[in-house]
Amino acid sequence: MRKEEFLEKLRARLSQTMSVQEVTAQVHYYENYIQEQMRNGRSEEEVLAELGDPLLIAKTLMDVQETQEGYSRPETNIYDEQGGQEADDVQKELHRMEIKTRGGCLLAAIIFVVIVAMILWAAGTVLIHLLPVLIPAMVILLVVAYFKQK
Repeated sequence: MRKEEFLEKLRARLSQTMSVQEVTAQVHYYENYIQEQMRNGRSEEEVLAELGDPLLIAKTLMDVQETQEGYSRPETNIYDEQGGQEADDVQKELHRMEIKTRGGCLLAAIIFVVIVAMILWAAGTVLIHLLPVLIPAMVILLVVAYFKQK
């Protein structure tokens, strides 16, 4: 793959979700990086091999942008007109959901422990009833095996 093809794939993929300015900045960055590495004596193929797939780079850049937008979006700005009451309601609802999730995890853990205890109890009950038969049978088999060897 050539530098132009690499940059065009990167530009095409980034253009699907980013603004023209952001795409231009990212493509410019990678173009400068490739040129700088080539000035330092590396071949174009080496640099492009190091960078990898331009579609993967684009996906990473878009994921980072999406994450940054999620963090930079103020939660309360949309509620400023009503004095923040709706923001408080949202926070309370999130807190309730968190408590429900914890309660669900606790319930699942309790159910798991009860099921494991029941399985162990059932296995123990069966074993207790089989031991009076199994022990003499094992002794008889050992005696028979001992005398067969002699």
